[in-house]
Amino acid sequence: MKALEHYFQSFAPAADSDSTRLLQALAVGRGLKRAKADVETAFLNSLVPKRERVPVMMPTGMEQYDDSGRKLGLVLLLRGQYGSPSAAYLWYMTLREFTLRVFNQAKWSCKNMKQEPCMFRITDPNGTRLWILWHVDDGDIVSECAEMTAYVLKIYNGEFGITVSDPDYMLGLRRDVTTERGEDGKMVTYNTLTQAAYLEGVHTRWEKLCEDRGKPMPKKVPTYPMNIVKKYSVVGTESAPKPSAAETSATLEMFQSGLGEVNWASRHSKWETTFSTSVNGRLMSVAGEAALESLTQEIQYMFATREQGIRYRSDGHDQLTAKYDAAFDPDAKDGKSMGGYLIKLFGGVISWSAKKERNVAVSSTHSEYQTQAAVTKTVVHLRQLLFEMGLEEHCKYSTVIEGDNQQAVTLGLEPKVTEGNKFYLLDLHFCKDMFEEGHVQYRWTPGDGNHADIMTKALGTVLFDRFVAPSSGYSKSPLEVLAPPLLGRAEEGNFPGWESVRHQLDHPGMTREQLIYMDHLSEQDSARELSMPVTELWNKPAKTV
Repeated sequence: MKALEHYFQSFAPAADSDSTRLLQALAVGRGLKRAKADVETAFLNSLVPKRERVPVMMPTGMEQYDDSGRKLGLVLLLRGQYGSPSAAYLWYMTLREFTLRVFNQAKWSCKNMKQEPCMFRITDPNGTRLWILWHVDDGDIVSECAEMTAYVLKIYNGEFGITVSDPDYMLGLRRDVTTERGEDGKMVTYNTLTQAAYLEGVHTRWEKLCEDRGKPMPKKVPTYPMNIVKKYSVVGTESAPKPSAAETSATLEMFQSGLGEVNWASRHSKWETTFSTSVNGRLMSVAGEAALESLTQEIQYMFATREQGIRYRSDGHDQLTAKYDAAFDPDAKDGKSMGGYLIKLFGGVISWSAKKERNVAVSSTHSEYQTQAAVTKTVVHLRQLLFEMGLEEHCKYSTVIEGDNQQAVTLGLEPKVTEGNKFYLLDLHFCKDMFEEGHVQYRWTPGDGNHADIMTKALGTVLFDRFVAPSSGYSKSPLEVLAPPLLGRAEEGNFPGWESVRHQLDHPGMTREQLIYMDHLSEQDSARELSMPVTELWNKPAKTV
């Protein structure tokens, strides 16, 4: 099929894994009801626009005839087909149109999230809410009422045909909800995300591959996923030299397949291995024995800790919090350092990152400030998504972002320009804008309390274990101990409140200049001047005396 001839659009949004974890954290934190639904033959339900209806000749035994009994030579495909480049796009548009049309009538309301195009918020006439996140044809649902969920699924079933399945499983991720008595005697509900079965399969396959090549896996099980002595780079280092062409040829296919498998786990439940996966990914084009050894350690660690993933808890902190860190330890290839962050809600991480920074850093502060900008972008995204979902109470105040570099934290708060930072690119100062608007507040925390350190360097057992448990949701105390605000800063930040944000969204005609002008008018003047465009006032010639 040819683009712009047989089809015109092929892009379809895909659900973000952060959004999946956000729903699961909210489910346990707010006591929401979970459900899961699978649309049967989803793409065959999508509607094809007239200009994309392809004429096809029916195979023997499936011929079509007109009313007079004459055999038709060609028929037009009116529905989407699996394998078509536009199939996913047509299905998304069909699903979106149906959802918004059906659930925006009879006093029901439905909104498609702009920050997550695969998520819909449905509200019934009584104000009861349901959120559904579509992973193509798999619907992940949390709601405030089980009866409402059943009704919504009935509507979808009538149009597309669905199968209701176990919400404990989604795309290879197990999500167990349990209730236990806490140390204080109160009942606590947990939602634990793991991939034990998947990791068992990865370990078994890798173990066989190692044996087949005459180099079995070490018997000693590692307690951390990355070698803390060796440094790795695609150009080679003193501790891990670049392999020869023959060594690369002999190890490349095995290494690449294993790396793909661990990447899937580190993206969904084994967040603490993201740094090791990222560093191992540097070696994808060269592999080698040192690379296989590093990847083997990561796989062994994942297998040994397969029952531990991410755990959200009903008594966890109900506000978004974030930590970030950067290592001023440049890669030999390009001079870029690693940066990483963790964002939590209800006791467990919902978003994380460990990757090279965009630019070469010339100082530790420069490196930290780049990562500070990166975590701020994700925090603002999650805040806006929660606001769209109608759950802004989980980011009621400015979101606390903690880092262990005092200069970087201060730079996000103060208008300081020095010899050491005057060359920073302007987009890094996005941090200042978000602080001034009140979305975030930056705080300093000592390095031994910065759990994001695990995303920037290989750590030994003591530090690794100290950081993993509290960020995974396995700490004994559900309380989130935040760093204190800097001197003279309000505890809750300077966020004006979501009502102010909502007002600006509801009054898009008011530009920033108009708002500034209106702030200078008295209440009586405001009532009189509101209907007069500000530009007319400014363009009038000044009165002469």
